[in-house]
Amino acid sequence: MESKKYVIQTDQIKSPLISIIVTNFNYARYIETCLQSIADQTYTKFECVIVDDVSQDNSVEIIERFIDNNQVSDRFRLVQHGENQGQMAAFQTGLEHTSGRFVVFVDADDLLLPDFIETHLKAHLNSSYEAALSNSDQFQIGSDGQILSATHIVMYKNRGNTRSIAREPKNGQCEWDFPHEGPITFRQPDLPIEYYHAWEVPQWGWMWSTTSAAMFRRDVLNMIMSEECRCLRVCADSYLFHFSHALGGTLIIPAVHGCYRRHGSNAFSNNPIIGGFNSPGDVRRDPKALSRELSFRLAIKRFDYFHAVIGRDRIIWLLKYFGSGRKFIKLTLSPKTFPENMFIPSVRITPENIFYPKIFRSPVAPQKIIIRVIGRFYLRFVRYMYQVIRFFRNPRVDRIKFSLESCSKETDSV
Repeated sequence: MESKKYVIQTDQIKSPLISIIVTNFNYARYIETCLQSIADQTYTKFECVIVDDVSQDNSVEIIERFIDNNQVSDRFRLVQHGENQGQMAAFQTGLEHTSGRFVVFVDADDLLLPDFIETHLKAHLNSSYEAALSNSDQFQIGSDGQILSATHIVMYKNRGNTRSIAREPKNGQCEWDFPHEGPITFRQPDLPIEYYHAWEVPQWGWMWSTTSAAMFRRDVLNMIMSEECRCLRVCADSYLFHFSHALGGTLIIPAVHGCYRRHGSNAFSNNPIIGGFNSPGDVRRDPKALSRELSFRLAIKRFDYFHAVIGRDRIIWLLKYFGSGRKFIKLTLSPKTFPENMFIPSVRITPENIFYPKIFRSPVAPQKIIIRVIGRFYLRFVRYMYQVIRFFRNPRVDRIKFSLESCSKETDSV
């Protein structure tokens, strides 16, 4: 069937603005190359904010000189922190100073290929799936720019038969031309974009490359950002990737559209490339447990909003994904953080669903039935105890309310 071509009037339907947030801390050696790769983008409707987190080198001087001397300086702005606050705080500062509907976070030591924005935007505007974020593959380069690998091995994508690697681009592989002098020629096939639902990833597994290879929807970031998550000084992408993916899934772009630099001076660039599915860095510094706890607490804190946006079944799944029945029980033991809104009658969800949200349709092991019953009784008990705690903590309001409810019940019974 012949495809149709439409010309859209720009005053009626506009192409989206892309916000690029570059986070910098003592990366004077790489920052200018990073900014130049952004200035060279084929998609030109973008804004770029560089957030400097109190660098001790001459990074700010280099950034200011680049903005003054660049022809597209009107798209670049520098924002400086008064004190060092870490990666997540820099992300949030960048969001406060931008307005694009799609957001790209770039580490100052990484690079974007010229078609990065255009490729990711086309992926988001596909006619089959909407997603919370898109993620593409990356070259891995050394501190001096030498190419070490043409893929980020931990990223999910169809790599075909692992025992046979084709040499032709048409079979899904890259084609290289290394001249004695001059630029390297790199050709890669036009591979299909893959969509992954939230539940298609192993619990708290990893399916992406790095922060600089992703594009997020701002609406999703607005849902998951909070003051509490600013404590993530490093590896903030773990929180962003998992929470965003749990809400709206991921588009995987299997082709390479950026470069991840391995210079050995941060947590996830110091491992050697030894082949196989080895870790990209020191996983001991990855705050996965903290990210899960923050995600769980935010879902509880904004329970009404999440419930209204994603629905009853999804909010139950979300709480199970980030936490567990045990974590919920731990939360209920703290009166200050007790999720009062979960017990409002207007919300059609009961805490029992967090343990076993669906009715069993097949025979179940006896121990699971026992756990389910215990979980139900425990959470019912907690609900009643919470009402008692409220009664004694706020005697003026709650006792009057309790008296009015008792009077109304007595009147109804009469």
